[in-house]
Amino acid sequence: MPLFLQSCLKYEEDLFDKNATERIMEALAQADQVLKGATNGWIMSYYPGLSDGTNIRAWGGYTLLMKFGENDTVTMRALYGMRKTDSIAVSMYELIPETGPLLTFNTHNPLMHYFSAPENPDGINRGEGNVGMAGDYEFIIMEAKPDKVVLKSKKRGQTIIMRPFTGDLSWGDYLTQIKDLETKTLGYTYIYIDGTDTARVTASPRFRRHTFKYTDKAGEPQSLSIAFVSDLKGIVFYEPIELFGKTIERMDFVDDGEDGWLETSTGGKLIPTLPILSELFLSELWCFKYSSADMGTYAFPRWTAFRDGLAAMSPSRELGWATLYQYLADPDEWGFYFATDPGGAGALSIIPTILSDNRVRLTSEGRIRGESDVLVDYTWFLEIYWALTSKTFTLTTDNPKDPSWIKLQEEGTAANSVNNWYILYMEEILYPFRP
Repeated sequence: MPLFLQSCLKYEEDLFDKNATERIMEALAQADQVLKGATNGWIMSYYPGLSDGTNIRAWGGYTLLMKFGENDTVTMRALYGMRKTDSIAVSMYELIPETGPLLTFNTHNPLMHYFSAPENPDGINRGEGNVGMAGDYEFIIMEAKPDKVVLKSKKRGQTIIMRPFTGDLSWGDYLTQIKDLETKTLGYTYIYIDGTDTARVTASPRFRRHTFKYTDKAGEPQSLSIAFVSDLKGIVFYEPIELFGKTIERMDFVDDGEDGWLETSTGGKLIPTLPILSELFLSELWCFKYSSADMGTYAFPRWTAFRDGLAAMSPSRELGWATLYQYLADPDEWGFYFATDPGGAGALSIIPTILSDNRVRLTSEGRIRGESDVLVDYTWFLEIYWALTSKTFTLTTDNPKDPSWIKLQEEGTAANSVNNWYILYMEEILYPFRP
């Protein structure tokens, strides 16, 4: 037995010539050297949400540019949403030992913490489980090489890839070109064609995701949702997808001088089509704005009572936002949602039925969800609900190709019907009761 143990110890000494502390400190130093070694910084393809796909399909991918400097500082630049200007932020980072090197952005950075804050600055997912976009700001370094860094978000389990920023473009020009390309490529509806195979595709430019719906070889309907990030050539999917027996990792933009299309290396084409207004209405998030120019005389006093009812609460509350959209925690649920400041939330489930390309029927589903103190006085709250449900609405828009707003006009000849209309905005409207 002593000889056996002596042999095992000798083998262990040969296998690990340094102890665990020395090895992890060496790994931290090597990772820091790689991070600081990218002369022009890194391009991070960031995906918020959970590793099981709960939110990946909802939020899509984002591009962050970052450069790690001396004194443990990191400079970031990013472009969020569609047609938004880019912004810059400087904060601190730290590499700490855990099961492996852990990269943490340990002081507030408005670009990185945009994804992890429960109160998202743009109102995304406020009040839905108190996780915002379910992002992270701490990452386990799985691989650190000069040409690629692979991270895994500590809480959520997402795979995050960083590659060195190369080429002659400045960060600002790079983001500007991505923004311009997204304006050309990111639409709401497409048809995907690969030989005789076709799929209908709906998209959310705001959150960079595509949903492919098609019939497989067995005649069964299929639906595939995938998130992506944009680069200078087109879009790159979060993970390779299998479509009609082919593996697709990315799609590149082909400019025909007008709309153009996205094309795969396997010959498939993603061709934009004019969105169907009723489908677009049910698939995007639409925000209410309180003004006599944005709602009819039947709706306006009910929203005034909504405002006054919130203000009369103790403590007094203000409406943070109010929307019609799909409840992201449950893809089969759609309805009216609002959040208040101080924090509170309410939801009224609605069953939408598409009647035609520009007509929908909204029916009361009967379920109310939210914080009890927000919903304690139903009188003014339900008036909003009844004005929207058990009714048929005609939809119109400012731009059929790229709508910024949709108008809902209740059908009917009665005075209430004629004056029951709303203009809903694609842009987030925060604090809609403010001037």
